[in-house]
Amino acid sequence: MLILVGLFVSNGLNATTKTISGGSWLVSGNWSPTGLPGNGDTIIITGAVNLPFQDNDISLNGVRIILKTGAYFTLNKKCDLTLDGNSALIIESGATIEGTHGNSVAIIGSSGNLVGNGSFSGPRAANEGGWNAGSTSPLPVALVSFLSETFENRVELEWKTASELNNDYFIVERKLQSEWEAIGQVTGNGTTNEVHFYQYSDYTADLSVSAYYRLRQIDYDGNEDVSHIIQSEVIVNQGHLYVFKQNGSFVELNFEEEHLEQTTIQLFSERISYSFKFPRPT
Repeated sequence: MLILVGLFVSNGLNATTKTISGGSWLVSGNWSPTGLPGNGDTIIITGAVNLPFQDNDISLNGVRIILKTGAYFTLNKKCDLTLDGNSALIIESGATIEGTHGNSVAIIGSSGNLVGNGSFSGPRAANEGGWNAGSTSPLPVALVSFLSETFENRVELEWKTASELNNDYFIVERKLQSEWEAIGQVTGNGTTNEVHFYQYSDYTADLSVSAYYRLRQIDYDGNEDVSHIIQSEVIVNQGHLYVFKQNGSFVELNFEEEHLEQTTIQLFSERISYSFKFPRPT
């Protein structure tokens, strides 16, 4: 199973980095540069910061919140921090996020409440999949499936991802003997929490021998990971069963199974040679 691990990349058109060293999240002057964080921002907390008591709710999309060493972020009673599934929360070693009551809420996408009445110290990180304790990388996402199917003129590769984080592209690699070679590239979907299907057709494969395939996934920041290996099937031409009848100069040839591909039929005698294609081209 391919593990796609990468850093979150903001996709906000006017994204910036906002830093706060202490005080209320809701005070514009506490932020550098001045102004509350917006969608797509990278948000850095370096000291004791709080979301004040009672219905002070924050909702942001596509953000990356980083609690640096020494930071302490408090969500007070009835305060919600709601982030979409393209966001991430990273807590470095020596930093803590705390919820003072059961109705102190921090949600990323469909994660459910990550805090409630509790405190969580780093290193740890969270995304829509929940907490990843002991690491400052959000939970990795899985390659759900990677399959091959051999046809008469190609090997078809298909794979599916449940979600992606910072995924730039896939390199399709093939091995026939001892060396892996890159044979194609397929663009990824960046950061997404939707299921995506991918396909690559290998028309250069030697279908008479089995080949090995793998995916090399590349992040926007250059990090990469490699999938498990799959093996293609070998096409063996068994021919077609048919019944051949001859009555004088009359020849009858009946195939006993469905015959879709075009076939050349040649008839020989001492005096003539005749060739035609079946089925006839349209």
